[in-house]
Amino acid sequence: MSFHGPPLGLPGRRSAYPESASRPSWREHPLLASALDLLLPTPCRECGARPVGRLHLCPRCAARIRFLPRSTCRVCALRPGRVPGAACAPCVLDPPPWRRLFAVASYEPPLDGVIRAFKHGGDAWLADCLADLAFDAFADELRRCDLLLPVPMHWARRWRRGFDQSARLAERLSRRLALPCASGLRSPLRRRWGPPLSRLRHADRQRQARRALAIRQPAATPARRSRPRHSWLASLPSLPALPAVPAVPAVPALPARSLLPWWQPCEVEGRSLLLVDDVLTTGATARQACRLLLRLGASDVAVLVIARTPAEPGAAPAQLS
Repeated sequence: MSFHGPPLGLPGRRSAYPESASRPSWREHPLLASALDLLLPTPCRECGARPVGRLHLCPRCAARIRFLPRSTCRVCALRPGRVPGAACAPCVLDPPPWRRLFAVASYEPPLDGVIRAFKHGGDAWLADCLADLAFDAFADELRRCDLLLPVPMHWARRWRRGFDQSARLAERLSRRLALPCASGLRSPLRRRWGPPLSRLRHADRQRQARRALAIRQPAATPARRSRPRHSWLASLPSLPALPAVPAVPAVPALPARSLLPWWQPCEVEGRSLLLVDDVLTTGATARQACRLLLRLGASDVAVLVIARTPAEPGAAPAQLS
């Protein structure tokens, strides 16, 4: 008998992923974090100097973060556009399925160490700091979207890691933007089990991304019973009619989207969506997610990432976006 599924680990063995990531951290509270950093200062995660900010970087290391300028291409965030805020020539000839790519900074030191600590080091409280970076950079443009969607994660990988980093970022950002966020079972997309894309080559990433993402089918609502559960209830005498109640003003009906149960995926037809992820490398996952969302009837899809991997020297345009 064989089991086809994700490796969940053996009992008694210590997991490689931190168990403390699933529990709320005291650093997620800004007042406690500020007070404890004042009493017990933490050294910079890059050079060990003090004092540090919320990213656990000293001012000298924080100044090394290379924020992407407004003159970069608005579609791939790799090359300068023809004019500031426009698309570059390769993206005009072969545009990706998303309308706009919002990338805060380049995936280089020291920001790459912060994101690795956020994803694999158990520092889930860094979601607030990274969401602040995205909010400060693109607040006005992000408010034009109707719904935030995190890139889905498989339940087994989320169980082993303790949290979903994309969903944590999207939820923190939705509070700042006052926009709804569809994560978990409310997401119209689901993730199949597969190897991490970070270990695959470019061609294998494209192939695996098409297999990994799929459309979540709405669950069937349980049907109500049309007759009594027990037959003896039908033989009971009927109760006398109640007196008439004065008419009450009608309450305006809620929109159909808010009446969906929590286990049903939200509707995306005709809505402007914002797909949220932490890092964009080749864009294979984002491309497949945008194609599926457009197939569901979304008006347009934009992508927001905290970091964008820089272009390698001599790379082909097809491997950059």
